[in-house]
Amino acid sequence: MDKQGTQFFSKGISRGTKIGRKNPIFISGLLLAALVSPLTGFAANEEPRAIIDRLQESLIEAMKGGADIGFTGRYKQLEPVVLGTHRIKSIARVALGRYWKDLTVEEQDRFLEKLSILSVSGYASRFNKYQGEHFEVVSEETGKRGRKIIKSDLYLKDGDTIPLVYILSQSGGEWKIINVIAKGVSDLALKRAEYTSIMSTDGYAELMERITESIEKIKQKHLDEGT
Repeated sequence: MDKQGTQFFSKGISRGTKIGRKNPIFISGLLLAALVSPLTGFAANEEPRAIIDRLQESLIEAMKGGADIGFTGRYKQLEPVVLGTHRIKSIARVALGRYWKDLTVEEQDRFLEKLSILSVSGYASRFNKYQGEHFEVVSEETGKRGRKIIKSDLYLKDGDTIPLVYILSQSGGEWKIINVIAKGVSDLALKRAEYTSIMSTDGYAELMERITESIEKIKQKHLDEGT
């Protein structure tokens, strides 16, 4: 992970300063047989700690692949893991707030698809180079509504650490991540502030356009840099 990668969350999707005036805090480069998930092939009844271990191990492997496998390789490697460990639909509902129920089923599905791509792209972009980084889980506790809270530290090559807090919920017997908090900043809170602001001023089509542009910018950045 390079220095830019230590800034945990994906870039905001706002243009210029329109959204920035309402929500000035943006942190740049977060984010689907009974025992086996048909989408990922992983056990569907994994304990919360196992979910976090699987995600973090996959991120380290992607970093080790680095420029050798490139952005596309890291994306393909991480896609089943990210979608298998994150509850994307719950994240989407919270991120859009009251606007979610105003969307048609088709609009909701398109938003879920774009949010999934953006989430995987963010991980593939941020965790792009291995320089001896490693994760360590610090604690696990039960929070409100039976949710699990797992605290972990990401140790960087220079000795600095990034404190991470994973919030997981259980549904249908499956534990999945619904929020990641890095350095005290909630990824879900940032998404909600930005997305609802765009929905209130510019609408659904504009939000989708900005997310699409953000995804393309991430891809192009790594193509240009050869990473």
